[in-house]
Amino acid sequence: MAVTEADEILIALFGGKDRTRNDADFSIAFDAGRHHQTEQALRESEERYRDLYDEAPIAYFSIGIDSRIRQANKRAVELLGYPMPELLGRSVFDFIADTPLRKPKAQKLFQKLVAGEEVRSEELELRNAGGEQVWVLLSFKPILDARGKVVADRSMLEDITARKRLEQALQQYSENCKSSSMSARLSFAAPRNGNAPCSKSITPSSPTSTATPYLRPSPKPCAPFSPLIASASPSMIPSMIS
Repeated sequence: MAVTEADEILIALFGGKDRTRNDADFSIAFDAGRHHQTEQALRESEERYRDLYDEAPIAYFSIGIDSRIRQANKRAVELLGYPMPELLGRSVFDFIADTPLRKPKAQKLFQKLVAGEEVRSEELELRNAGGEQVWVLLSFKPILDARGKVVADRSMLEDITARKRLEQALQQYSENCKSSSMSARLSFAAPRNGNAPCSKSITPSSPTSTATPYLRPSPKPCAPFSPLIASASPSMIPSMIS
């Protein structure tokens, strides 16, 4: 009779004993094989999870209750501009924009983590390795130990820097247009011939007009905003303008 692979495994396990061994011996062999299969399946599952985590298009972090970064993925490295060894172990507050509004907000959010609260879609302003402004939407969920104590969190950071820059550009454009509209109302700035100043808005027909000394210069019209609109995604424009 040919010796199968299973026979070889059994011989190796039991030192060449006769195949009429008792049920206990076979039970041990079966349990060992099942344990090996379980470990292999667990390793494969961990590898799939690691691949999804590392290759995700959104930055993932795990922050301890000491505020230090325990874990991060590749997108987190790209977002902040630091290599992984320099990122891990750093306090998350090292990356918060040092302004009167941003630091206190970050502190309040961190206290929510310590208290075991979940946070969704909070805007934060960060600074990357080059000192550049980075805007993110922060969401996190606390990680609890067996006793229900908070030990860390799972943080997700969505980069919204492009959207914030567009919002700021639209706001600046709107303010410029309002200023131009106010300045465009030309009126006399001083009495003429002893009479009261004229309140009627006029536009002089030529630089030699008699009214020219009493008029503020007409500003240039608002520049077209098409380059900024063109840089925005179609779904973003309505919410920016409204």
